[in-house]
Amino acid sequence: MTLVVEGLHARYGEFPALSGVDLTVGDGEVLAVIGANGAGKSTLLGAVGGTVVATGGVELDGVPLHGLRPHERARRWIATVPEGRRLFPSLSVRENLLMGAIRGRTGPWTVDAVHETFPFVAKLRDRPAGALSGGEQQAVAIGRALLANPRVLLLDEVSLGLAPAIVERLYRTLADLRSGAMAMVVVEQDVGQVLALADRVLCLRAGRPVLAAPAADVTAADVTAAYFGTPADGAAS
Repeated sequence: MTLVVEGLHARYGEFPALSGVDLTVGDGEVLAVIGANGAGKSTLLGAVGGTVVATGGVELDGVPLHGLRPHERARRWIATVPEGRRLFPSLSVRENLLMGAIRGRTGPWTVDAVHETFPFVAKLRDRPAGALSGGEQQAVAIGRALLANPRVLLLDEVSLGLAPAIVERLYRTLADLRSGAMAMVVVEQDVGQVLALADRVLCLRAGRPVLAAPAADVTAADVTAAYFGTPADGAAS
């Protein structure tokens, strides 16, 4: 399955949040979306998932998603791990996980499969989600999305508010997931972690694509230049 985005535009009132964004992600591929705060990264994920109104093309295997609401896009195999996790704090871990499987789509991801991927989550199954640490909540949020058996997984700020050791642990798990027939689009501020995971990188600045390249070819100087609009060699413009 291939996700194709062409000429995506979005606005918040008079403010242009996205301007002409293109991307393509296929099965087993990981696209890293980076950029400074306010660059439009989360807006891009919302436009793909349907929570942000946008113009332009969003297709899955040639099927246009324009006009479809978020739950209708979810039926077409798009699942999101939102910024801040957004679990139901009073529900148990197991109940939160089952929210991802509520549509009953069949596939390799079951509660047992999530427990195998995150063994510590199995031990927490009866605990209220609001009582978990940030890292534990993030694992549950990822597991909930996987239980939808998506073909496209959108992840927004995996590392937000987490200790470096927890971030490394979560990214090792994401690296294991990439071997499957699932595309991932990962918005992230921890550039080092996400570039090590990704096949390709897209950097946004003020809602516009300013860098699109294989992740292995992107240097620290390239990232700095893309974030701040300076020459990659550090010379004055």
